[in-house]
Amino acid sequence: MQKILIVEDSKSIQRLIGAILKDLGAELSFAFTGKETHEILSEQVFDLLILDLVLPDTTGYELLPELDSERFSNNVIVLTSLSDKQQLMRGFSMGANDFIRKPFDHDEFKARIKSSLEAIATKKQLQQETAKLNHFFNNSNLLIQSTDHTGLIREVNKTWYRSMGYTEEDLEQGIHFQKIIAEDELNHCMDIFKEIMSGNTVDTFRTKFVKKNGDLILVEGNVIAYNNGQTTFTQGVFKDITESEEQIRQINLLSKSVEHSGSSVFITNLDGEITYANKQLEESTGYTLEEIQGKKPNIFKSGEHPDALYRDLWKKITSGNTWRGEIQNKRKDNSLVWNLVTISPVLNADDKPYAFVCIKEDISNRKETELRLNQALLAQREATKIKQDMIGIASHQFRTPLTVIQANSDLLMLLKNDLPEERRISIIDKINHRLVTNVNHMVHLIDDVLMMNKLDSGKMQYNPSMVDIKSVIDNLVTEYNQIQKDQRIVTYRIMGKPVEIKTDEKLIENSISNLLSNAFKYSEGRFEPELTLIYEDDEVIIKVVDYGDGIEEGAENKIFDPFYRAKKVENLQGTGLGLNIVKQCIDLIGGTIEVHNTDNAGACFTISLPHIN
Repeated sequence: MQKILIVEDSKSIQRLIGAILKDLGAELSFAFTGKETHEILSEQVFDLLILDLVLPDTTGYELLPELDSERFSNNVIVLTSLSDKQQLMRGFSMGANDFIRKPFDHDEFKARIKSSLEAIATKKQLQQETAKLNHFFNNSNLLIQSTDHTGLIREVNKTWYRSMGYTEEDLEQGIHFQKIIAEDELNHCMDIFKEIMSGNTVDTFRTKFVKKNGDLILVEGNVIAYNNGQTTFTQGVFKDITESEEQIRQINLLSKSVEHSGSSVFITNLDGEITYANKQLEESTGYTLEEIQGKKPNIFKSGEHPDALYRDLWKKITSGNTWRGEIQNKRKDNSLVWNLVTISPVLNADDKPYAFVCIKEDISNRKETELRLNQALLAQREATKIKQDMIGIASHQFRTPLTVIQANSDLLMLLKNDLPEERRISIIDKINHRLVTNVNHMVHLIDDVLMMNKLDSGKMQYNPSMVDIKSVIDNLVTEYNQIQKDQRIVTYRIMGKPVEIKTDEKLIENSISNLLSNAFKYSEGRFEPELTLIYEDDEVIIKVVDYGDGIEEGAENKIFDPFYRAKKVENLQGTGLGLNIVKQCIDLIGGTIEVHNTDNAGACFTISLPHIN
């Protein structure tokens, strides 16, 4: 909305002016005195000032020079009842744009104010457009120059000065356009100048400018002619394409050198869009060159690497450095391929990247070989660790009973003549029991080590036959019931109709024997172990339950590992091989074994055997 300040000392005239101008849509403000006018203009800016020449504290002639004309845009209309021509001319000299005499015709007054406001609006719009043009002229990255009809350069923009190396003083001294044209382009440019000055138009053309220091730049642009009413001028607008042409030349040279390379090569612009790719990239990725063109390299992204890898890569190459590394990429058919990737920026004269060259070498075979070697190395380390553990445990387990045997042998030698016959026989019986117990432990240990070695080496054979599982378990239960020092026996139950199944009797017997032995050993002094034999339509299930301390939390998956021993039973004699042997035996005959804790805190081992008649 336009704003008008009306300086008039008569309230009645102020009201009259307000009524006349209310339809114009302008914002009206009023002042009675020169002082009040100063105060209002110090706080607000107006488009038009309507000023009475006679005021209570001053005159319009005195007030106008005191005011900042920018506060009312240099637009002043004077109200006066004077008719003296000399006085009116004095007002014009002080900055007035128009005079309106009192008394005034209402319609004429309104029309003249409206016309002034329209003129002010047009003037403001022209000023804005001129400012835009001046901004473009001085801040454009294009070289803009204007010559007169003789060819002298009269006006240029800042980019022209900066690119060509000339100064304003050089231009004032006179520069003919021929001076800035390369010698081999001069005749062609003179022909263009004549065509333009004859009123003809020319198409966009390329030429070479000579800078003040003698360097050449390649430019592309157009020139037009215009007449300012007095003479004809030319206006030329040019773009420096030296760098672009050099970039294209370098890229073309690079593309030719890698066209037949055995490695996959592609080039991207600064936005990461592929502008060139060789044939090898098409063969290695499955994409056609048409499908790759204009796309970004993330079409090869496999999702196997964190985003941080790509952020660091991009940060490094956009900083002007080369990135090298191994990346697993994805082909068009979604298969994965390992690449050794090198990405280098192509730098301009200012050492700034303007393109990136990526070279990819397929290293999938090498990575596969490395993987197999690493797996073999890990397997070898694991096997070595198992052997070391086995040797350590076996050495400890053998040393303990051998020490007992040696100690009791020495004791026999000491006592053979020093005690009465009856007393000597009693002690010898005890010593004999200890010797037999430790020898049996050594035999059991040797059996476990030998069986584990057979299982690990694949020498243990599966020899199936029709087996009466009930008979096997009956014999084992009888055997274990007879050898328990604490007189405990196995609580033995059978569910379902007993039938023979096809399996390996020796492996089954060894597995159940191991479980029964553990059930007694780890629940000493507690309730009797339980064994339940269940016959179902498609399988035979054997459950062995003890009333020991149960399986430690989180150990269900480790309890079948070789040499694993829970902390709860570290003080009990054992090798840590038994359950691993059981697991391998059951796996060999095609069954399964599971373990879980019971409600009574003990452990329940469940063997499931396929029912094959």
